[in-house]
Amino acid sequence: MRFGLVFSTLASLLTVVAIGIPIPFGPRGVPGGTGPLAGSAPRCLSLRYEQQPEAAWLPSMVRLRSGAARIGGPGWFAADGGPTPGLHTIAWWRAAGPDSMDIAWHHSPLLRLPVRGDSVMVGRVEPAGVAPLVQVLALHVGTVIAREMPCGEFVAPAA
Repeated sequence: MRFGLVFSTLASLLTVVAIGIPIPFGPRGVPGGTGPLAGSAPRCLSLRYEQQPEAAWLPSMVRLRSGAARIGGPGWFAADGGPTPGLHTIAWWRAAGPDSMDIAWHHSPLLRLPVRGDSVMVGRVEPAGVAPLVQVLALHVGTVIAREMPCGEFVAPAA
């Protein structure tokens, strides 16, 4: 009788923790990377996603700028997402180690791409942020394919 009471109490507490207490998740930055030189020209990428159900809400273009981002914290640089309006229009990016970069925006997954590539770079779309444990367990990692593009072809989102 007491075992059943203890078990149900512990199961109830575990359920409350799994549903109600948010935990941070996502990839961490790796030391050793360098950002852009101050005043350097922007770098523009065309993005395509594989196996991402939410790809319609992700940017298909991004412009990486050399100025510091107002959002995102120290070490992050400004970026613009496009061409459709959405939360990704104000983005930020950072070096994630000597060979990778991260691109993020408000309430977004993190795009981790290699810094160098011929003309095509294949990276990961990783969930990042803070969420309850049950939501974290349901998230998945996808693939992003980036191609260098002339910044003259970058389409800024309509206001």
